[in-house]
Amino acid sequence: MYRRIFISSVLAFWLLPSVSCLAESYEKLDKKIVDAYNSEPKRMQDVYVYAMQILERTRLDNSDDSSQWEDKAQKLVTVAAYGETDRAIDNKDYREAYVWAMRGITNGASRGEIDGVTMKQVYDALKDLADKLAREPVVKEMKYGKTMQEVLDYRKVRKSSDYLPRDKKDVAGRPEIKEKNYQLLEGPSQDSSGNLYVKVKYDFGAIITIRYYVKRGWKNINLPDASADAPYYLSWQECADANADISKLRNAPEPVRKKDPGKKLYFEEAKPSEL
Repeated sequence: MYRRIFISSVLAFWLLPSVSCLAESYEKLDKKIVDAYNSEPKRMQDVYVYAMQILERTRLDNSDDSSQWEDKAQKLVTVAAYGETDRAIDNKDYREAYVWAMRGITNGASRGEIDGVTMKQVYDALKDLADKLAREPVVKEMKYGKTMQEVLDYRKVRKSSDYLPRDKKDVAGRPEIKEKNYQLLEGPSQDSSGNLYVKVKYDFGAIITIRYYVKRGWKNINLPDASADAPYYLSWQECADANADISKLRNAPEPVRKKDPGKKLYFEEAKPSEL
């Protein structure tokens, strides 16, 4: 349904005059993407904007290499949109997460591979997230027209420098302190089969792997075999929060045995001297 609605709208935006993107070559935009992606932290919003500028340029280009640039740009859109969706989820900003997920499935690639990243499951994860987030009350309150304008027009995207990575700011402009009892060790990444996963380490020492299952969600795969019915979660962050107590119990030290109070192991009372 979404794809049918978006086609005419997307074409309308593509046909808008774009002097800025035509002023730069594919190679120059690609170099900007490389610089933004390899920066620390990664400037994924900038990656998205430059990739969309390449896409916009290809729509007005009939040269032989335009299709290759279009294919590459769509894959970069998928990767960048997923990164920003994940960051918004990390900040518990479901509105922003929904917009980024929709940007990915509207403008991104659903198949292929780039730098070892397989598009299919990343795209499926974005689509699954968009469908589930659409049921959230805060997302239902969003105005359809304004939301679709944000989704379709990359000019609405803020520069990465305007948004502190993985830190949501309060009304005073100060970064909010996020109270978490875990740290992200690895991911989101893909295993050899293309499955999305993360590894997190809790403050009490336990390390778990959380994997994404298409159309079901994220699940802790380190639970015992008997936990086949364990729940799936909207995001790996929610799964990590929910599994903290379980992991703590499973990794708790053995209980200390109570000692016989009648036995004094470290102190013996002096015996009265024999007369």
